[in-house]
Amino acid sequence: MKILHIATLLTLLFAGYLKAQTPDFIYFNKMLEADTMNLLAQAVKPIDDGYLVLGGYITANNKAIYVMKVDLYGHLLWFKHIEEGQNVGVVEDGKFVAVTPDSNFVVTYATRKPNNQGEMNLAKFTQDGVIIWKKKYTDVSEKIPRHIINTSDNGFIMAGVQAFEGEGIARYYILKTDGAGNFEWDKTYELNVDSRAFSIQETPWDGGFIIGGYAYNTASGTGNYDAWVIKTNYLGDTLWTRTYGDPLGNDCAALVIPLTTLEEYFFEGKPIVYLLTGCVYISGVRYMYLANLDEIGNIIWEKKYNSIGGFNPSAIQTYPIIIRSSSVVEDHSFVGVSLYNPFLYQQNRIIKFYYNGTIAWHKTVTCDPEADVYLKDMQPTPDGGYVLAGYRYDVPQKGWILKVDAEGNYCSPVGCDSTVVVSAAEAAGLPNKTPMPLVQINPNPVRAGGALTLSHRLPAEFPVAQITLYNQSGKAVWQQEFNTWDRIKFLQLPLGLPAGLYLWQVTYMGQAAASGKVVVE
Repeated sequence: MKILHIATLLTLLFAGYLKAQTPDFIYFNKMLEADTMNLLAQAVKPIDDGYLVLGGYITANNKAIYVMKVDLYGHLLWFKHIEEGQNVGVVEDGKFVAVTPDSNFVVTYATRKPNNQGEMNLAKFTQDGVIIWKKKYTDVSEKIPRHIINTSDNGFIMAGVQAFEGEGIARYYILKTDGAGNFEWDKTYELNVDSRAFSIQETPWDGGFIIGGYAYNTASGTGNYDAWVIKTNYLGDTLWTRTYGDPLGNDCAALVIPLTTLEEYFFEGKPIVYLLTGCVYISGVRYMYLANLDEIGNIIWEKKYNSIGGFNPSAIQTYPIIIRSSSVVEDHSFVGVSLYNPFLYQQNRIIKFYYNGTIAWHKTVTCDPEADVYLKDMQPTPDGGYVLAGYRYDVPQKGWILKVDAEGNYCSPVGCDSTVVVSAAEAAGLPNKTPMPLVQINPNPVRAGGALTLSHRLPAEFPVAQITLYNQSGKAVWQQEFNTWDRIKFLQLPLGLPAGLYLWQVTYMGQAAASGKVVVE
């Protein structure tokens, strides 16, 4: 691809947006690209004069977390680093970033210690991308963040996972700081041998917290992953816990959001209600799962969806946006993005639900119908619409930002889609590298009975994936499940496997995620 200077590019892209039928609404549908280097967009936050987009990239010699600013039309204004180095982790989705009370931002992420264990980091930066401070929280354990929020005392709290080398146990982990990022306290919670937190919210009526994720649950006697929810007081002490899902299947991590506001609870006498989102597997079939929970986690209602628009939906992938309205019908309705697979490629569907789980509308959105496409963040905008961030996963990987109206309508790629960042990598002085595929298998060739290293970038919200080896007749000769949280897995091939060419396939959430060939010697 021809490299253009940013100034020239901005001039060329000036007409690359489409205004809505209504006078002041702006749609855009933009690709973010850095030549052959992968550049992913995983979070987006509106500001007064545009949007901040956060994500990551990998080059031959470096990894980095970046922040870029685009204007209200999606045009690039600047591109800066937050953290860089071979030990830097990723900002996986919008839950890794929060707006602070002073209109700045914080982002949490992991870095790797020399022993390859993760440690939590927190960085505060301005709307101009200037770093205010950075904090690192490290000890002898491994800690990986998944969500950060502001707290009512003007501090922050992060939720994720903690593990100790050689222990074989993963547990929920939360870490509380003051407004300057200084450590205040932390807590862990575990159910059996594997528990991982993906969401945390403050409960405004008592200053406590509600935590969601998944855990390996042996209560049914079968041993499967279920959604696990914990309610705590303001110091993180447990008040109650509940598991949700099908006892015979592996279920997705739960995201849990308080629906009842402080005013509704104290001044209107409304009961405490939570929204839970996730997915369940029943007899091998995946269902999107939604539920309302009462004050102590009892299910008020639950709904399972195995077909929306004629296709099987995933769990809600973006953190649900709760709509507050004076309209009884609209109040406590919510919007989110789900994945679906129309034939060969992962695509996205924006869905609005009424307060009782009934679907109000759904719209498919894409930047490329012939590639795997993911949306990782969705935020409301002042004009009543939404801005979303994600990426096209096919090589070369490209970031994607999208502006839609209140009904999910957006401009099609023809006439409004533009490449925003062609020369960002060059401007930052970065070499290029072909991106790592979703799954890698090494070594290749491999000996029968030998060790196989599987490296992957599958989303961790669903706990398990499966690799299958097929011979040239199409017969499955070996199969093994692996946990998606660990990015590198060491697998042992069976002894006596005949030498020859085999096809491997990785299945994730019931669908083929990656495949390739391997030679067994």
